[in-house]
Amino acid sequence: MWLFPIGDTNVENGHRPIFARSLLVINIAVFIYQYSLGDTGFRHAINTYGLIPVEFVHGQDWFTAWTSMFMHAGWMHLIGNMFFLYVFADNIEARVGTLRFILFYFLGGLAAAVGQTLFNVESMIPMVGASGSISACLGAYLVLFPKNKVKLLLIVFVVNVRIT
Repeated sequence: MWLFPIGDTNVENGHRPIFARSLLVINIAVFIYQYSLGDTGFRHAINTYGLIPVEFVHGQDWFTAWTSMFMHAGWMHLIGNMFFLYVFADNIEARVGTLRFILFYFLGGLAAAVGQTLFNVESMIPMVGASGSISACLGAYLVLFPKNKVKLLLIVFVVNVRIT
């Protein structure tokens, strides 16, 4: 059984969520570009622009702390992140304003990247995705809108498995 957020109560008379919507477009465009590179190009892009903890700790490729936030490992990774970004980020930007939201979003992503790196300092596996920034948005949403109603899509799988 899966639950997906598909909507919520929107902030009225707040700032327009220009950056939150732009992030959707940018993330999707980057992924489509990655995908267009073919399998080898896709892997190369992730290895080039994803944050590799052991390199980051040794002062190499610091720019990947930023670029990795726009990379995704597959369609489901992208779709899951963009669902949450679409439902929750617009209210945060509407409440705090675009400039503060931009700062918050990127600091949340950077904090997640550094935190994950600290737990895997020797890892050579690239970290990609907007999950850290989006997790920060989810935390902010809970604090700023504790009584908002969120619409959920419930997907139930019924599987009959026979073991012999």
